[in-house]
Amino acid sequence: MELKSLLVATKEIEINFPDMEGFKVKVCYLSKEQLRKITEKSRTVGFDRKTHQATESLDDELFTKLYVGKALTGWSGLKYDYLKQLVLIDEAEVPDDGYLEYSENNAIELVNNSKTFDSWISSVISDISLFNKGS
Repeated sequence: MELKSLLVATKEIEINFPDMEGFKVKVCYLSKEQLRKITEKSRTVGFDRKTHQATESLDDELFTKLYVGKALTGWSGLKYDYLKQLVLIDEAEVPDDGYLEYSENNAIELVNNSKTFDSWISSVISDISLFNKGS
């Protein structure tokens, strides 16, 4: 048997965010190849006329958008009280329903503005044992 025939490109799981009961996040495993493609799409190559050197830079905004679009597929139970533990918010603007719904834009903002959430997502999507449980 060949290993290639056993490999799965991606798998989605739902996982509880630590210390926030009921806040569940749907994440997808990203293979090394998928991360490479996201990085390549986010890279721009140019030329510096002064130094006559090729330049390369990473568009952080594009990278985050592509990364979040692949790695996060949803969440439930994100109470505004929990959100206050992750980012600074204007409490006067908080609606009565008490929960922030998932959208890709909300996910991008949370990753961009919460070191805690961003670090947790990065650690979860790289923990292969979480994705292999129950397989």
